Amino acid sequence: MHNYFTPSNCIVNDDKIVGLINWEMAGYSGWKTAGEVHRQIRCPQREHFAKANVSEEKLRDIM
Repeated sequence: MHNYFTPSNCIVNDDKIVGLINWEMAGYSGWKTAGEVHRQIRCPQREHFAKANVSEEKLRDIM
């Protein structure tokens, strides 16, 4: 797992993540923890975007 996943560690091109940097904090946390983190990242929730300045149309595209 990356263990320091923030927007500043994402390389983005054309609104798509194309790379991740700063892996020095990475480590293995077990399959259960890795699965939970994966679901949180791959399955966005509406409340994750509560403070984002995103149109309803863009939010539907994300979801």
